[in-house]
Amino acid sequence: MKSLLPEIARRGSLTRKEYQKLAGGVSMRTAQYDLQTLVRQGLLETQGRGPALRYVYTGKPEASEN
Repeated sequence: MKSLLPEIARRGSLTRKEYQKLAGGVSMRTAQYDLQTLVRQGLLETQGRGPALRYVYTGKPEASEN
């Protein structure tokens, strides 16, 4: 998951479907879990809702990663 961060940073943002392809065809659930983990760590932020939801790279990890 974190090995994909340079490509996510290069793109600036991506959708769940784009992440699935980038991660080698992982399942929808795995993609959602991975992306939410990166959001909790402060590396991504969500933008939009529903089908228009995008994950935007922030590059700012939180001080404490739980």
